[in-house]
Amino acid sequence: MVRPLAAFEEAENDLARLGWLKLTDDETTERQIDDDVPCSHEQCLSFASLSTDGGAYSLEHGCENVTVDDFSCYSSELGNSAAVNVIAKYAGQGSCTIESVTIRAPLEGFNSPVAQAIIFASLGVPSLEKLVSFDQVCSERDFEQEVIRWSQQAQMTPCVPKPVALVSMRGRCNVTMPAAIPRSCKYVVIKLLRPQGSGDNIDVEYVGLHGWSGRHCCPCRAPRLD
Repeated sequence: MVRPLAAFEEAENDLARLGWLKLTDDETTERQIDDDVPCSHEQCLSFASLSTDGGAYSLEHGCENVTVDDFSCYSSELGNSAAVNVIAKYAGQGSCTIESVTIRAPLEGFNSPVAQAIIFASLGVPSLEKLVSFDQVCSERDFEQEVIRWSQQAQMTPCVPKPVALVSMRGRCNVTMPAAIPRSCKYVVIKLLRPQGSGDNIDVEYVGLHGWSGRHCCPCRAPRLD
C-alpha cells in the first residue's frame, strides 16, 4: 500500500512533469529565513488555540484547552459529533516546522474521546473551505487519496493549509504520529474527525506539535557566504 509520504511525492512529481508545480506565495515565503531567529533542536512547540467551529460543551471545556499539556479537555458542543476544526497559532517567534503530532484522549469521565484527527499547517490565517473534503476520511488509504486530490488543487489556490498527518487513536488514549512531510507554519488546523464509539460530541485532552523553530523551518535557501 502507498504510504502517506509516497502519496505526497508521487502527486508532486506528476505535477512537476506536467509543468503545474509552481511556487505559490506562501511556499515562497516558507523558503525565506529570518536570520534574527536562532536555530533550535527538536522540541514541543508552543501553540495557542484561537477558535473552533464546534462550539463547546461548557465554558470549562473550551477549545483553548486543546494545546495546553494538562488534564483539561476540549469538548465540542453536545450533539456536534461531525468533524470539528480548531485553529491554533504558533506562540514562538517567526514560524516553525512540524515533525510529529501527539494526541491524547481523556481516560475517564468523558463519553466521546476523539477517534481520528488530521493536522494541517499554514503560513497564513487558514481557510477551512478547502478542507471540507477531508471530513469523510476514515482510513490511511482515504487520507492518501485525499492528499493526492489536494495536491492537484493546491497548485491553483495559494495559501491552502497543507496536510501534515492523520492520527488514528484505535482505542488508545495517547498516540504520536510522524508527519507525512514536515511542514513549516505559523498556524495549524486541528480537524477532529469523529469520536470513538457512538458519542454525541468529541472530547480531546491535548494535541502536541513537535519539531523545530528558526532556520530549520526553511532548509531550501543557500547559506550566506559573508
